[in-house]
Amino acid sequence: MKVIKKGILAVTLISGLALFTGCSSVKETWNLLWGHNDAQETQTDAAKEYDPEAVQVDSSVEAPEFTTNLKGKATYAVGDKAKALKVKAEVKGEGKITYQWYRNTVDSNGGGMMIEGAAESSYTPDTSEEGHWYYFVVATNTVGKSVNMTTSGMYHIYVDPDAEPAPKEGELKKGWTEDKKGWYYVGKNGKKVTNDWAEIEGKWYLFDKKGYMRTGWAEVKDVWYYLNEDGSMATGWITVDGKKYFLESSGAMHTGWLDSDGSHYYSGSDGAIKISEWEEIDGSWYYFNEDGIMLSNCEVNGKWLNPDGRLAE
Repeated sequence: MKVIKKGILAVTLISGLALFTGCSSVKETWNLLWGHNDAQETQTDAAKEYDPEAVQVDSSVEAPEFTTNLKGKATYAVGDKAKALKVKAEVKGEGKITYQWYRNTVDSNGGGMMIEGAAESSYTPDTSEEGHWYYFVVATNTVGKSVNMTTSGMYHIYVDPDAEPAPKEGELKKGWTEDKKGWYYVGKNGKKVTNDWAEIEGKWYLFDKKGYMRTGWAEVKDVWYYLNEDGSMATGWITVDGKKYFLESSGAMHTGWLDSDGSHYYSGSDGAIKISEWEEIDGSWYYFNEDGIMLSNCEVNGKWLNPDGRLAE
């Protein structure tokens, strides 16, 4: 049994040595594995042979073909659970296929470090250590005591020390998320913002009772606000459905008289600026042009407007 185990170990090491040396022949790899070289052979007993029980590489054995290969890349935060990598190799003829996974620090499927215990068709990469890691697998087809091998493609894993860790089971992903019902936001405390305002990256947003971002007009404590299509609170001049409104720096909709850039405007209880119309305010009549500006000291439709904008009696 010790001889057989040594032969199996030889197969694993051969696949690794062949990858590491790159230009070494199978014979040279075998010689290095068993502690022989051509010079030594000439000095030893000519009758001495390799262990007949050892597994040997044989090019006449069909090499495995990967029907599911490795390709692509992924980024994880330190400690994140990585998605399992999967391969599948087949042969048309006889033989039994086994696998051995490797990890490299350079962009190459030659060399690298054999991953102990990783001998299945799938492997879940370790993300406990930051850095760039390149994974590949060697598939071996065994017929009796003869083998042949094929190396897979590579998969690049970047473990980013600055990446935000993925949420644990039962936790919500921090930041913005969109589902079928709309957008919601999870703060650093891991909870949704619900039924409240939240300042996010310098902009204010309003969320309903279920935590979904609101858009359009919203009344909060008898004050009206307007939320843009992206959810951010609007301020200043806006036009909605053909009507002009002015929103304070707090976002509150303005009503009544408004002085802006040296001009006078007026909005009713609905907040809409009076445009191209006469309006009676506190018992006096005023006229506002197509831009909503109050006219004064001029004649409109044969009627005179005083310097303060009131209709002359």
